[in-house]
Amino acid sequence: MKRINIILISLLLISLITCDVIEKPYFYKDDYEDVACDLKNFPPLPAKTERKILLEDFTGHLCSNCPKGHQVMNKLITDYNGRLIGMCIHAGSDAEPSQGNFSYDFRTTAGNEIKDKFRVSVFRAVW
Repeated sequence: MKRINIILISLLLISLITCDVIEKPYFYKDDYEDVACDLKNFPPLPAKTERKILLEDFTGHLCSNCPKGHQVMNKLITDYNGRLIGMCIHAGSDAEPSQGNFSYDFRTTAGNEIKDKFRVSVFRAVW
């Protein structure tokens, strides 16, 4: 458990410090002659922006690790004081509907596309 927490926190910290500063000008209009909009009419960016982290959790009602994973996610959300956004995606083999109490299908087309695009597979953590 400690090792997984250390790995999760390390990944989150790395994601916070890996952004590059891009100097103006961001691009020249001549480089984008086929752009269909006038870039001069865009509203200015806010003076101060706040960065947030999106944590995606692939889950399913047959997942034995998901309840503890959700507890970890909730703790991280609290620890990061609103800078971390948790999103659960009901996809994969553990999310397939079954008979009885698990007959409702929570899967979505978007969730399945995300799972397939990033080749997410079932991860069995040892808690």
